[in-house]
Amino acid sequence: MKNIKPIFKLWFVDEHNNYVFGEGSAKLLKTISETNDLTKAIEILNISYKKAWNLIKKINKSMNIPVVQSFRGGYGGGGGMILTDEGKSLLNLYDSLYKNIDELISKIKDN
Repeated sequence: MKNIKPIFKLWFVDEHNNYVFGEGSAKLLKTISETNDLTKAIEILNISYKKAWNLIKKINKSMNIPVVQSFRGGYGGGGGMILTDEGKSLLNLYDSLYKNIDELISKIKDN
C-alpha cells in the first residue's frame, strides 16, 4: 500500500482512564529540565503560564506526587524549577516507551 504510514500517540491514563501525561506534558517537563525555569520553558514551547501550571497540577494530582520543584531566588531573581526524581522517572519512562514503539513501527513499515 503506497502513500500510507503508521503513526501513533502515546499517553498515560489513570485507573479511571483519565488522561494524565502525554506528548505535551513530556515536552513541558523536558524543557523545564533543560532550562531549569518554567518561564523560559513556556516561552520556548509557546504556551501560556496557566496551561503549563494546569498540566503540572494535573500530573501531580493524578500521580499523587510532585513532578517539579520550584525554588525562589534571592535579590535580583535566581529562582527556578527542576524536575523531582519522580518527574525524571516519569519522563524517562515516557521517552523510553515512545522510542521503543517508534522503532517497532519503523521495522514494520520497512518490511
